[in-house]
Amino acid sequence: MVWGVNRHNRIYRCKKPCRGHWRGVSGTLKQISAGQDEVWGVNRNDNIYYRPVNGSGRWRRVPGKLKNVSATQKDYVWGVSNSDDIYYCKKPCRGKWKKVSGKLTQIN
Repeated sequence: MVWGVNRHNRIYRCKKPCRGHWRGVSGTLKQISAGQDEVWGVNRNDNIYYRPVNGSGRWRRVPGKLKNVSATQKDYVWGVSNSDDIYYCKKPCRGKWKKVSGKLTQIN
């Protein structure tokens, strides 16, 4: 699946190879990142959510706050906080974020 959000924070997905047949998904997110098994995103309050990448199941909240999240790495989820601090969490990540040195505004 290919996942995306629009300027109104509405979530969409499209089966690969995507030929423009986007389907709406429940919930709202300002940023989203799809990995091999899960799709992760953050909402306007910087709350973190994930669900299976195939669209099954429901959104599950993960403890913590991030403005940007990246689920593309096989074994880790990475993120950036509002203060541009960098964090990672080993999959299956359920909120045990570890801070690393440095500052970023976005990570992918």
